Amino acid sequence: MNIFERLRAYWQVRSVYGAGVLPRPRPTSLFRCRNVENLEHLKAILIGHGVYAAPVGEGGTFNDPCECFYDIDLSWDEAGARDLIRHLKNQALTKINPTVRTTILSGQEIKPHEINSAEQALIDQDEETLVRIMRDGHRAMTPNIIRSLEDTQKTLDQITVGICCLTEHGTSPYMSWYYGGYHAGLCLEFSTAYPPFNNTAPVMYSSKPPKLKILGNPFKAQIARMQTKATVWKHEREWRLFSHPSTGLSLPFPPEALRSVSFGPYMKRSDEGAKKMQAILDILRERQKTSGQPLAVFQFEVDRSQYEFTKRPIEL
Repeated sequence: MNIFERLRAYWQVRSVYGAGVLPRPRPTSLFRCRNVENLEHLKAILIGHGVYAAPVGEGGTFNDPCECFYDIDLSWDEAGARDLIRHLKNQALTKINPTVRTTILSGQEIKPHEINSAEQALIDQDEETLVRIMRDGHRAMTPNIIRSLEDTQKTLDQITVGICCLTEHGTSPYMSWYYGGYHAGLCLEFSTAYPPFNNTAPVMYSSKPPKLKILGNPFKAQIARMQTKATVWKHEREWRLFSHPSTGLSLPFPPEALRSVSFGPYMKRSDEGAKKMQAILDILRERQKTSGQPLAVFQFEVDRSQYEFTKRPIEL
């Protein structure tokens, strides 16, 4: 393995978690609109206190084929290379034995067995030399390196991750239409003060999918592809929860996290809809009795002063 490949290998195991600063503040409530075709699925939320995360990946049921992928970027990125080198130099110094680190920082020689060759290369070479080595390595990229990146992409594409989608909009006609059974479904309100909703991630909107770079971190690309949607969906102001196959695709929440349930304005338009609404009200009464948690219930109605719904309270 040459130093260019070694640097890439180091970069690919680098941690991707930063300070955790969100690009926009998390609201106190997030909402999830859904249809009422399957009352058993609805009971799993209202009585079982769990939200479903649709799997992305091979055989997944996530509903948008134009999401959760990225493009391969083989271009040279000098700023990225310098950032990578500085990080890895620091990482190499902090990983090694404190006594050896003191010896290196004082300018004294160290014994060959005290540090491995990859760390030695990073510590010995100055930044400009390493940038030149990486640039030359990039220019001489072999089909094997390109194939390695494509294999990385395929591997990440096969990883099954569950995604649960929520929105900041609680009285939005278009969210009720898209996801709430064409106005004949429900809108559920969840408090972000409780898990797992206190760990939601905001979706970022872009005209282009994220890049998997030759010097990039594939784990970071994996996170970016799960949190990026096309700009055309920006009006949704979406937030997401993620689940791993090892923890299952149902994300549990405490009963108090569910703040309210709102029925769509077309819920009672048909006899079947009216019957389902009554069945759901019975489920909510059962929930209130077994959990002891109060729950606000509303009926969406048209607000003729604006293009939003108003909420009329319903007594259980």
